[in-house]
Amino acid sequence: MGMFEKDLEKHYQSILKDIVNAFNTMELSAIMACFTDDVVVQYNELSVNGADNLRAFLQARYADLTDYTLEKKLRVFSAHVAGVEVVARYTRKSSGERMIARVHEFLEFEGRQIKRWDYVGHATVA
Repeated sequence: MGMFEKDLEKHYQSILKDIVNAFNTMELSAIMACFTDDVVVQYNELSVNGADNLRAFLQARYADLTDYTLEKKLRVFSAHVAGVEVVARYTRKSSGERMIARVHEFLEFEGRQIKRWDYVGHATVA
């Protein structure tokens, strides 16, 4: 790996660390700061366009979660896109079930913000 690739890898590692920290707070304002206003999301079969719609989706999704921890591991990257392996662990407030989600996602960036989020994942009882 050349110097350019090593620098780009460090850059993405830094961004992913910030994203993980924001999501682990479970504070919607911190999470939404990770996305552009015109973000496009493909979350399994669900399509979400724009930050306002993403905020509504995430607010509903995270309302039932507690004890949330997120891990992201950079797998591949190019100039503006990162392929990431994700593990999320959480408890559903409504049922008390402890869950684990395994996810693969592609994140397209504009600066340090996510412009496109392609998510494919599945959660099971831990």
